[in-house]
Amino acid sequence: MSNTLIENKKSILVIEDDIPLQKAYKAALTNAGYNVVFAATGAEGLQQLKTEIPQLIILDLMLPGGMNGFDVLEKIQADQQLLKIPLFILTNLDSEAGTALKMGVKKYFVKANISIETVINEINAALS
Repeated sequence: MSNTLIENKKSILVIEDDIPLQKAYKAALTNAGYNVVFAATGAEGLQQLKTEIPQLIILDLMLPGGMNGFDVLEKIQADQQLLKIPLFILTNLDSEAGTALKMGVKKYFVKANISIETVINEINAALS
């Protein structure tokens, strides 16, 4: 694959601390043709957004390091450039969907109730 094709791939930032889930999503998203960048904490995710703007963000709500997904979401909302990036929540909390959707989240997925294939289909739809 040439560098041009790699550069033209759409990138997705996944802010998720679960290593097995990171590996599963990396394999599936890479296979679906995306560049995937991971951050294990909210602060790391926000730092990543300073260096590269992805086409889509997948965010967990429960993160280590003192900054949860809602904290990250508030920081993203405060930045006009980041505000236009579609953001999906992928979490184990099924009780926060209403709050997240009111905050501008495009999709809210509960990990136990969703397959990676479904998430990828939703990503494809959001980025087409």
